[in-house]
Amino acid sequence: MSPIDVVLDAPGRWSEPVRATLGSLPRSFAVVPDAPADGRPWVAALDGGSGWAVRALEIAARGPACVVLLHPELQDPASLAGLLRVGRAPFVVQTHWSGSPGAAALASVGGDGRTLPAGLRVLDSRLVVPVGSHLGATFAGQLALLRACVGPVAHVRGVSWGAWGYCARVVLADGTAATASAVISDAEAPSARLLAVGAAAVLEASAPWWTSAAPAVVTRLDARGATTAPEVYESAARATWRRVRDLVAGEQPGDDLAGWIDDQAAAFAVASTRGSVTS
Repeated sequence: MSPIDVVLDAPGRWSEPVRATLGSLPRSFAVVPDAPADGRPWVAALDGGSGWAVRALEIAARGPACVVLLHPELQDPASLAGLLRVGRAPFVVQTHWSGSPGAAALASVGGDGRTLPAGLRVLDSRLVVPVGSHLGATFAGQLALLRACVGPVAHVRGVSWGAWGYCARVVLADGTAATASAVISDAEAPSARLLAVGAAAVLEASAPWWTSAAPAVVTRLDARGATTAPEVYESAARATWRRVRDLVAGEQPGDDLAGWIDDQAAAFAVASTRGSVTS
């Protein structure tokens, strides 16, 4: 398979990171200035900065095989409805957590013998994010992480906001109650943590920031002792692009957009009713 052409609609903040990541996958991708004219499949990398929804409609109309949406900012849900009504290529959404081997490791709590503990008593998700992070976008990313790991959030029952974090009570689609919190701090490395406490077992999983290639850690503690599973060394950015390659090649289905719109709509509603949620 020849390298897939990638058109960067990601000026400024994401152009160099994307080029660096694609440079580590030279047999899979090649950055080009514009879409190929001969009908070969190509991928668009879209900056998720302000106004990304309008730009996404324009790009989708050009016929890419996939659109990679990079760290999207919160948008008014009304501005996103058009994306779901038009025929378009699948979207892969890269947030600070989704797409990483770490997120996949957290998602593995649902299988491979590392299922959520029976008689679930506590389900808690906690993020540490760097100073300067936007709490509304952080909350949307956390909802997306919960969707990938244990299921979509159906209701947000209450959120306490502060200048340096939040704590939310949420209910998953299957009725499971959980807490989701985040802290803005440079005192420790950014990370995502999932804790599930059952009647006879505890499962704890943690994943690093999207730029880190450090592996996730998944540990199960029960009457037999603690078991830690080996995980993959790879950054979220590189893992996301490998997923894009498989999607374009038809080896893996997937479209993140509908789920992301649901998650960011919930975060937008909470952020809008709480006023400014920036640090």
